[in-house]
Amino acid sequence: MKRFSAFLIAFRLFSSMHPTWVYVDNGVVHNLFEKRGQNLLQGGIVIDSYNLPYTDSVVVGIEGVEHTYRGAISIYVDPLGNLNIINHIKLEDAVKSITPSIPVGKKNGELIKLKSIIARTTLLYLAKRNRIIPDSSDFFVYKGRDTETPLSNFTSKFTIGELLTENDSLIIPFFHINSGGLTESGEDLGCPYDYLTPVIDTFARFGRHFTWERKITKDSLKSLLGITELNILKFTTSGRALSFAGPGDDVIDADYVKKILNLPSLLLDAEEQKDTIYIFGRGKGKGLGISLESADYMTSSGMSYIDVIRFFFKGKVEITRREENEELYRIPLVQYFKKAGTCSYNRQN
Repeated sequence: MKRFSAFLIAFRLFSSMHPTWVYVDNGVVHNLFEKRGQNLLQGGIVIDSYNLPYTDSVVVGIEGVEHTYRGAISIYVDPLGNLNIINHIKLEDAVKSITPSIPVGKKNGELIKLKSIIARTTLLYLAKRNRIIPDSSDFFVYKGRDTETPLSNFTSKFTIGELLTENDSLIIPFFHINSGGLTESGEDLGCPYDYLTPVIDTFARFGRHFTWERKITKDSLKSLLGITELNILKFTTSGRALSFAGPGDDVIDADYVKKILNLPSLLLDAEEQKDTIYIFGRGKGKGLGISLESADYMTSSGMSYIDVIRFFFKGKVEITRREENEELYRIPLVQYFKKAGTCSYNRQN
């Protein structure tokens, strides 16, 4: 049987007087559960799988990090010898966890409604083919019940079943932190959807990430990127950098520069002063879709979450309602925990 990477896994049910634990350490599963006194592993051979029924509180601990989950838990070894730990969860229970993990306006009830619809639409979009919510670094943070709040759980009930659609098809409800005054064209970033067209966003100036500054020495820039100047070669429709001049005739992708220099956005200008380069920018994130800081200001000023959707998607997106059902979706927890206990979701950076 294939050896597993070294980590410690432990499960227990809050409702149980005698907690159930799983241990995997020293690179080998060597003492997996006892089920009515019967080991699920004997001599390193899997003789059974283990399933915990649907509940509101299952604690999963891996490498000393514990998170509490709703739903059912299943554990099995696949044909390749990999240990799988799966959280089976209803859509609305997953929304309760995801909604508070979306940043900005955690006490703004109207914004929470918007975020719950973003979460629900994205989860269903990801899972629509095979009911598996994939291990992706492009969307949310899933930590089960740990991220839930009473306010979010209560407010999200007002949008149960609501989804964002275009021509009766689910959209990808992109969001970012602050647009810097102008949202981005989806076509420029490989997302040619009609609802992703640039919007002049005058509300962005009220957000704390509307403007930002950075500085870096030429020596540091050279060691990081092999250049001593930040010259933008190509811009998006909204004026964000798409590429920079590299060493010689090379071209450096703007997203790579953003990552290496830890820049909030690519809506920027650079200015050279002696041995230092000063970078002045606006906004945070790629600028696609909804600007959350703008939405926070809009809803705090009396606008509804429906107004926000219409504003950023130019009336091309509709809110449709899906009947709640008992269908379960699969979230593989082991992969999430291998990323320091989280799975990062929605394209906000």
